[in-house]
Amino acid sequence: MPDTRPNILLIMTDQQRGDCMGLDPHSPSCLQTPNLDWLARTGTHFHHGYSECPSCIPARRSLMTGTAPAANGAVGFKSAPWDPPHTLAGELSKAGYQTEMIGKLHLIPHRKRYGFDHMQLADGTRGADNDYVEWLRQYHGRNEVDPGMAHGISANGWVGRPHHLP
Repeated sequence: MPDTRPNILLIMTDQQRGDCMGLDPHSPSCLQTPNLDWLARTGTHFHHGYSECPSCIPARRSLMTGTAPAANGAVGFKSAPWDPPHTLAGELSKAGYQTEMIGKLHLIPHRKRYGFDHMQLADGTRGADNDYVEWLRQYHGRNEVDPGMAHGISANGWVGRPHHLP
């Protein structure tokens, strides 16, 4: 019997304005995000969604637990040891979904799964706890200490331009 449950793909970007997708009528005409636009058009797109907190670590904790920053212990940009009783990934995993975390989480302890079945972390841009750095080294012969700076712009820089690495 085929599985009729919906597939779930949750994308949480870091400090992205709501009009930073090409399908938004208020986005600049030079902005092209065809793959994200397709996902939004064919799936669920929260046009009026907002974050519980504008800072990334508390926002991730809130999304993962359904609790406000004051309740989950993260009200600012700092990571501290955290052991929530339930997470969105953990509940989905219990329901039979395969869960994977790809990207940065900035939670301590760093390699704790928080309910995810698999993790590919890019938490540190300088190699520590960064599976992306290892992937670049292994498959693309890149040996930059900090691939986020390989094009001369910090990952948290003000200048925006396409990232040239795969």
